Amino acid sequence: MDALLLSAGYGKRLRPITHEIPKPLLPIVDRKLIDINIEKLLSQGVERIYINLYHRADKLSAYLKGRRNIKWAIEERLSGTGGALLNFCSVLKRDFLYHSGDVISAINIQRLLKFHLKKNGIATLALLKNPGTNFIELDGYRIRKIDAVSHRSYYTFSGIAIFSPRIFTYLPAKKKFSIAEVFERIIKNGEALWGLSMSMDWYNINTHRAYWKIHYDILKRKKNLFGNKIKGPMYIAPSSNVASRKFSGFVSIADNCYIHKDVKLKNVIVLPGTEVENGNFKDCIIGNRFCIRAR
Repeated sequence: MDALLLSAGYGKRLRPITHEIPKPLLPIVDRKLIDINIEKLLSQGVERIYINLYHRADKLSAYLKGRRNIKWAIEERLSGTGGALLNFCSVLKRDFLYHSGDVISAINIQRLLKFHLKKNGIATLALLKNPGTNFIELDGYRIRKIDAVSHRSYYTFSGIAIFSPRIFTYLPAKKKFSIAEVFERIIKNGEALWGLSMSMDWYNINTHRAYWKIHYDILKRKKNLFGNKIKGPMYIAPSSNVASRKFSGFVSIADNCYIHKDVKLKNVIVLPGTEVENGNFKDCIIGNRFCIRAR
């Protein structure tokens, strides 16, 4: 099975971080977001990964260059979570995995694939419960509608699905659209759109809070989310120079940072290349030109 990993967005809700670092290259403790997903997909039977790029495509393509089993397409203009499919119509000729590049999860891809093949449908969405984003009404395993309002009895689309190539017949005749528009067209046409509720660790890294929270869970709560071997609660990249030891809670210091001796850090992420000369920081994300309250 092949996979499409969406990686083109601006990461607007993560600004100003994403002004400097494209979202797929954000460090999650000691690894980059895109590497976590690539490794997960390849370890669960995906043979080839297609990636769409747009924002900071030059930096991302340089980072991915030379990797086996990885192909990418650079969009001329941002095409949306559904429009991304347009770049790969000619190569995705069999059932394939669709995966949001914002998402880190402990999904069992083979379970989702087995269910999809059994139903022999056009699409199977991995669903979960997430307060505030439960927009999908499920009747048994069939998705009946996608609402504009969250309901406690409904489900959240995880950003992960398996599609039949027949999904390309439901793409709107325009260059930019969401994947939700495609789902609506399938439902409106009366074809079965399947959903499988899956219990799993799941993070959508699309806000400062979510980015901070996954570090908290890995380092402070010691969750093993993707085979990470960091014991916590502190991670200091080998290339960083850290003179202070006035740390508490959890601390994650990325590559090429310098932390002076009088700096105090508690529950803090320090982004790559950051120098911190002084101060007492708590529950935040620090870059060279900003400090973002994240809790």
